[in-house]
Amino acid sequence: GSRARMRHLTALLVWLAHKCTALVLDPSFTKALKTGRVHREIGFAPSRLVDDLRYDIDALVQLGRFGPAGSGPRAGGDTGMRSALFADPIDRPRDVGCFDAFAALWERLGMVREELMEGLERDLIENVEVHYVRYPEGGYFQRHVDDYEANDGAPSRRSVSFICYLNDPGAPAWTARDGGALRVHSDGAYYEILPDAGSLVLFDSMAVEHEVRPTRRERTCLIGWFHAPTD
Repeated sequence: GSRARMRHLTALLVWLAHKCTALVLDPSFTKALKTGRVHREIGFAPSRLVDDLRYDIDALVQLGRFGPAGSGPRAGGDTGMRSALFADPIDRPRDVGCFDAFAALWERLGMVREELMEGLERDLIENVEVHYVRYPEGGYFQRHVDDYEANDGAPSRRSVSFICYLNDPGAPAWTARDGGALRVHSDGAYYEILPDAGSLVLFDSMAVEHEVRPTRRERTCLIGWFHAPTD
């Protein structure tokens, strides 16, 4: 309908506006990732784009494309480690929701990959592992690391993890009382990052131990990993 067409147009206009930006990331990301810390980019996805992405996610929920999210073998393989739902934003009907909004974010993440390769001096392949994830009230992800050194014959491994938070930008600001923080463990201590709508976090997939604290509000995001070839 007309609403969907307007959302497509909005997403494309947002993408065109940001395509002209020379740099996506603040240069401080290089030091943060090289020293095993998390880099946070506020306002990575504009509010209008977040709204379109939430529309896309809601449509996929209605279509039944979301299912229980396990932890995978890299995080222990125990589905009890995680309470969340996930969906593939790529392998899905393109005429449902607002695929153009995801495409706009995908293009912006491609620019991030280029900057990461230059800043970290890493070879990151074009194929990116990516999921929509929605944590219902009470959802969580226990303490884990996204990847590890293993000679399992895989052609690539997770190198840089990213999370783009897609909570409702029109809702009250997220606070510590809402739970759902990304808790990062380091040197026997920890710090927490709130899932502010439109923000992006990046960290080394093998160096950063982290968890998602139980949330008291629905928590929505797009997560993924830039892979590096194992050879």
